[in-house]
Amino acid sequence: MPEWLAYEVHYQSDQLEVLILPKFNALMLNHLGEASEEEYKSAVLSLLTLQRDYPWKISISNELHLRQVPFGVKVWMGTRFLFMPSTKELFRRNEEFIILSANSKSGNLVSKAVHTLISQFSGKQLTEIYSMDELLTYLDGRLSDSKEQVDTPRENLK
Repeated sequence: MPEWLAYEVHYQSDQLEVLILPKFNALMLNHLGEASEEEYKSAVLSLLTLQRDYPWKISISNELHLRQVPFGVKVWMGTRFLFMPSTKELFRRNEEFIILSANSKSGNLVSKAVHTLISQFSGKQLTEIYSMDELLTYLDGRLSDSKEQVDTPRENLK
């Protein structure tokens, strides 16, 4: 993340982190390589708790360094996570889902199944972006278009 962009770390493990980006009313899941099935489940389930305290509008999956999503995670998402009432609420509240696409061909292939599921269950198209600079330019443009800069009180961030 650029030094000038304020963010809060909500969840962090060796291979995953969840960041809150108050300036953009967004949340970013950073894939840092090859996370385990437990790391994915912990990170994703933490989002369901977070949405009560910080109802963000934009979800970003930063897959620039993604190498692998365990098979069990894909099965769990397709059979359990997507059917939870709190997941449906998360999809309802979010205005946009953005994918910061993986640099590797294998990373892109791995995540396509999850993207398809999210798109089908949320009823929303995913916006695909290819670099951090492009993402920040896009978010700045979206912010100035809406003229709504959200200042979230720090006590709401955990």
